[in-house]
Amino acid sequence: MLVAFWGPAPGQTCTSSSMIAVAAMLALDYPLKIAITHNQQGETVMEKSFSKLRFGTGMRGTSGGLDAILRLAECDLLTPITLRDHTESILKERLDLIAGAQSGEGEPFTRALPRIIHAALRYYDILFFDLGAGYGNAVTEQVLKQADLVVVTLNQSEALLDKYFASVARIANPGKGKRLFCVGSYEPVSRLTLNRIMKNYRITSKEIVAVPRSVRYMDAMNDGNILDYILRAMAVRKRLLEYDGNVSFIAGVRQAGRKVLELLDLAPLEEVDLEAQ
Repeated sequence: MLVAFWGPAPGQTCTSSSMIAVAAMLALDYPLKIAITHNQQGETVMEKSFSKLRFGTGMRGTSGGLDAILRLAECDLLTPITLRDHTESILKERLDLIAGAQSGEGEPFTRALPRIIHAALRYYDILFFDLGAGYGNAVTEQVLKQADLVVVTLNQSEALLDKYFASVARIANPGKGKRLFCVGSYEPVSRLTLNRIMKNYRITSKEIVAVPRSVRYMDAMNDGNILDYILRAMAVRKRLLEYDGNVSFIAGVRQAGRKVLELLDLAPLEEVDLEAQ
């Protein structure tokens, strides 16, 4: 299944951080083979977020990732296995990173993209694609059309929400698949709560999720080891009448992940008991 995370405005809707959190949580919670990648130029926050867990530094740059996979496609040597050989293992047999291309776009990349996606989906259960924000990018438009699920990332800015939903009829269904709204860096104390957003823009609870704001998660992204933070946060127990940002973040990301599985018709899956491993 192909899942595209996309936002209407660059740098405003936490597209990358939301996708990384959801993909990592699903990899920890369920017996799924997941790959994550993006169409930005060179290394991005995605590579940075896992920098302490990335193996084979020689694979960085043009020797691995999408650059190498593109060369395989151009030489008709691309298979699910050769594609897997040019990924980086983040969580063994669960989560792989396909490092971004140095160009991230261009006619050769656009032409080879359907073959790359096809090969990836023959090996992985889910391929998460972090797309550049806005409109007009050929790769972005192609992935949106092919995606089984498009996760549209939004924020709690009325200006952005008004602008997006004013044109939503024109792009109501970006591709063949389903759509889910995700409010990134969500602040529950904001006047524009999730319930108010649903009411104002006529969205049902089945169509929207929120990834709560977490300073510790952002710090973990900067430190390059978000799996360590997520595992520690998962171990925090909720206390009666006491708010904990870690608990709220994990609950929100888990809910978002479950909604993704439901929309992909992959739920219910049995969760993994990490303590038993």
